[in-house]
Amino acid sequence: MLRRSGDLAFGAGVHVFPGGAVDQSDRSPLLDAYCCGRTDQEASELLGIRSGGLAFYVAAIRECFEEAGLLLIRPMFPPSSKVPPSSNVGAMRAETLSLWDPVETEDRQRFRAHRSMLIAGKIDLAHVCRSENMALAVGDLRYAGRWITPAHSPRRFDTRFFVAVYSGNQEVSCDGHEVVSAEWLEPADALASREAGDITMMPPTIANLMVLARSKSAPEAVARISAPVEVDGNGGGRRD
Repeated sequence: MLRRSGDLAFGAGVHVFPGGAVDQSDRSPLLDAYCCGRTDQEASELLGIRSGGLAFYVAAIRECFEEAGLLLIRPMFPPSSKVPPSSNVGAMRAETLSLWDPVETEDRQRFRAHRSMLIAGKIDLAHVCRSENMALAVGDLRYAGRWITPAHSPRRFDTRFFVAVYSGNQEVSCDGHEVVSAEWLEPADALASREAGDITMMPPTIANLMVLARSKSAPEAVARISAPVEVDGNGGGRRD
């Protein structure tokens, strides 16, 4: 979980999950060849939209990398090979690939540089994937639900949540701007801290933590999220 800066106009000091808006770069056709485990059609069907669903998964991976330093990415082809122009990585089974795990110091330094330039808007995820010969593990993300703020809210959000199991050893670190701390927390511990008044959270964060807290492990939690929750603050209803 991340703690937002106390200087922000919205959500100052609250604990949140990594996330943000879908950027235009997340919709780039170039990324279609660098997404493994799920096609745009499959992603769109899961989100209940006609097309463009893959961009939401890409945005979730990008924001997690920018804000927390964790990148769900997998080796795509042998290091000596190049990405075939006609490759359909989206149709590949994610289980056939191994989650990238930075071992060498030079790898860590190189990906830190990628992260800095990504945050600065100097590169996009397609550049990272192309230069590293890797694919975004969109197939590892499970769609967890959608929350929409009420119409009377001063700032409105239409937010989709995703969950994934992360088993690597990439270093968790905040960006130091909008986010001032980043840490792993057990869902039950986070909820207890909120009840004690030690931390503050928004309703969607609390609700998602309550769902996660029902499971004894991360794989069990992800496996249980099979029917996404949709909450419309305007009284549109809830589906779970």
